[in-house]
Amino acid sequence: MYQQALKAEKTHHYITEKKLLKKVLRQFPNNFEAGVHYLIAAVRSNDFAEIDSLLTVMADKTTNNKKLIEEANSAMEILDYYNLKDPDFAASISEIAEEDPEYDQQLTAYYDTHREDVCALFMLGKSAFNRRNYAKADSLFNRLATFKPDFHLAFLWLANTYIEEKKYDGSIKLCERVLEQNAESHHALAIIAKTMLKQQRDKEALQKAMAAYELNPDSEPSIYTLAMANHFNNRPKERDQLFAKMKTLPDADTTTIAEMTNIFSGKISYR
Repeated sequence: MYQQALKAEKTHHYITEKKLLKKVLRQFPNNFEAGVHYLIAAVRSNDFAEIDSLLTVMADKTTNNKKLIEEANSAMEILDYYNLKDPDFAASISEIAEEDPEYDQQLTAYYDTHREDVCALFMLGKSAFNRRNYAKADSLFNRLATFKPDFHLAFLWLANTYIEEKKYDGSIKLCERVLEQNAESHHALAIIAKTMLKQQRDKEALQKAMAAYELNPDSEPSIYTLAMANHFNNRPKERDQLFAKMKTLPDADTTTIAEMTNIFSGKISYR
């Protein structure tokens, strides 16, 4: 089973790897190398929920496998992309609502003097996207994708930006690049499905959306996209079941819920 997990890691099937390693770690909880590989898989698949506890468990353990430690350190560097380098600025910006113009102004001023801060650039891109300044978001996320080609989430935000700009082929190509590095990225599959719906490739979109949902049936992108794909494939029963599930998510976005309601009722057009 351990060797199967290592094979899954080599082919970037990190969800499969985690499932296999969980079984290994239940039998051998002190297997440090299995724990390190699980940590790598968690980071590479953007699953950060268990990382702190994993680090705590492994803190007093060591290994002579230098290559494995190098791989783990390389994976852990990705975590830095999600944290501003200046903790004082991080605390102050967190107190400003993202829709407040001051949020963007302060973030821009900070980034001008902290060009090495990956998180700041990512936050600026998200801010531009949420303000529907897609040209600016495109530029910022492209800069980030060039600067940090292993920052999958930046590629996915850029792919969504391309959808808004009607650069559909570009969106799919970006997601395919993510899938080359993370073959079981439900988020990338969901965005491909979303893009295909825009292109009216509804049957293909349904297949991609189903694949995304199978990988992560509790994620908002997976549920949203499969509900939309069912809608455009004239499957109202399946659509409504997923829409009901969407509403029960603890962090359900009311704006997204309203959008879906209006699309399903025909009040607004999705494409």
